[in-house]
Amino acid sequence: MRRCRLVFAVVLMGAVLGNAGESAAQIPGHDNPPIAYEVGEWRFALGGFFQTGFEALGVDGDTIPEGSDEPHVGFLNLNARLNFDLSYAKRLSVRLGLDGVANIETGGRTRQAFELKDAYVDFKAHAAARLRLGQFKPPLDLENMISETASNFARRSVVSTGGTREMMNRTVLNGGFSPGRQLGFSVYSDILEIEHVGFRYHLAVTNGNRATEVFNDDGHLAFYGRVEALLMRSLLGDFRPGHFLSFAAGVAYGKTALNLTDAEGGALRASGRQVTVSGDVRLDYAGVAVDVEALWRRYEHADVTHGIMDIDRLGVLAQAAYTLPITHWRFQLGYRFAMLKPLLAGGKDLVASDLRQHTVALGYFFENFPLTVRLEYTHNDEDDIVVNGVPRSLSNDSVLAMVQVVW
Repeated sequence: MRRCRLVFAVVLMGAVLGNAGESAAQIPGHDNPPIAYEVGEWRFALGGFFQTGFEALGVDGDTIPEGSDEPHVGFLNLNARLNFDLSYAKRLSVRLGLDGVANIETGGRTRQAFELKDAYVDFKAHAAARLRLGQFKPPLDLENMISETASNFARRSVVSTGGTREMMNRTVLNGGFSPGRQLGFSVYSDILEIEHVGFRYHLAVTNGNRATEVFNDDGHLAFYGRVEALLMRSLLGDFRPGHFLSFAAGVAYGKTALNLTDAEGGALRASGRQVTVSGDVRLDYAGVAVDVEALWRRYEHADVTHGIMDIDRLGVLAQAAYTLPITHWRFQLGYRFAMLKPLLAGGKDLVASDLRQHTVALGYFFENFPLTVRLEYTHNDEDDIVVNGVPRSLSNDSVLAMVQVVW
């Protein structure tokens, strides 16, 4: 904890003393445009990224939870992405995103997985009405909506991705708030600016589950909505395009099925509905990037089974990063706090404690090259949990070194 507080103090000091500079996304070579070919009003672009690294778990001397299929230490491919974009007259566009990564299996073995990520058609009828059909990210979790190459951390937090595979007997309570990519239809807008204030909305109807499942198992759809208010750079006398501060709120609703285990080890399945509410604030200016996000979710079960009651969950995320605006010294310091809090109302056999996560990060952006190196230390507050009377522990501290190349 002392290390976390020290780094956070350094981040805040740098934010106060640093003069106006470029944010991470504006660093030369950090966000280069993709390879593009144009024929008349047609444009084809090829882009993507590759992330690889080295990770060590259990660096604080504790052991990995018994039965965990996560490796203790080793090299890994975090992600590799290839995006194909085709557009016409800046109104009609098609994106196809392919993803390849090594998934971890039981015994520490890996399996090369190849997945279809983004696959949609987008039509711009008006700046206030854009239509999208296909497979995309629903508008909910801010951390998940930010591109991996634009993130200030090598990995997303536990709020987005969820806890360890052993937590909560591998039920839905272990999962993060990110809905992942889903199949559906959405209507959204560009930033609509009035004076120095911008507004944006995003509405979506999807299949309500992971895209690889195609159909929802209960035949119901999920609904998403998100609105944003943004303060434009022009308000500060900076006439570069874009905004420096945003406020957003979102809501999601859908049918769901909750898979649990009773006291005798038998499988329980309670159907009902799921409501999620989110709110976030984001600042990105003069090398300072701050994100604060809170998500609340309720599982409401219309037919209560075996005494299982409604369940509330809470996720809180706060992160800050500062990039030195000095030529050839593109270092970035970052700190992130994340908390995943399962709240059980009336559950007799499940008792859970909070999972709190502290991450400190050091990054370097190579001048004039699309290359980023990051080093992260993550500390988990490893409060024990009890599942059916059996105590379990969460995975402990980890160190991750990552190299990212963008093209």
